[in-house]
Amino acid sequence: NVQNLSWFNDTLGDTEIHTKWDSRLNRVDVTGIATRGGEKNIQVEGYYQITKEDDILDFTAKLQKTYIQSFGHYLKGLVSNLSGIASGELFLKGTAKKPELTGKVYLQKVGFMIDYLKTSYTFSTEVDILEDRFTFRELILNDVKGNQSIVNGYIRHEHLDNFYFDIGIKANKMQVLNTGPADNDMYYGVAYASGVVNIE
Repeated sequence: NVQNLSWFNDTLGDTEIHTKWDSRLNRVDVTGIATRGGEKNIQVEGYYQITKEDDILDFTAKLQKTYIQSFGHYLKGLVSNLSGIASGELFLKGTAKKPELTGKVYLQKVGFMIDYLKTSYTFSTEVDILEDRFTFRELILNDVKGNQSIVNGYIRHEHLDNFYFDIGIKANKMQVLNTGPADNDMYYGVAYASGVVNIE
């Protein structure tokens, strides 16, 4: 048992983890629960099996109003000030060399800043997680002035590596730049844009 378990400066909650070694199957069975504010916000169950070729993964994770701040570590250098909560169910299967993540996650009140542009946005949406991509539809993105854009598309990957984008954005007076001379002395200022943008 671990009280106030932290992950990259964010408290996940009071955590209880149980592991059991199965010598017959050559695997470790794992169950874990993180409780925050009296609510079980993370539950994990599954196993890690050791084999000669490649170790096998089979885990299920349930999220219930889980704070996503700690996951901002993986976006360092691109995005900062990540906030919001996630609920849903995830399945991690496959092998250690080729993991396969699937499931569905509901994101609420997500906020973030794009570091290079210094622009901040918020949104709530549902994300479908397939074996090779994260898909979202009709995502309404809000800037700090309340202007909105509609975002559709997906983020593809190869076993959670080599990520690339295929995203379409229909913007309406969206803030796309919010920098000062300290950020970039060659060009800076506040700018807004309307139109259709494709990111690939």
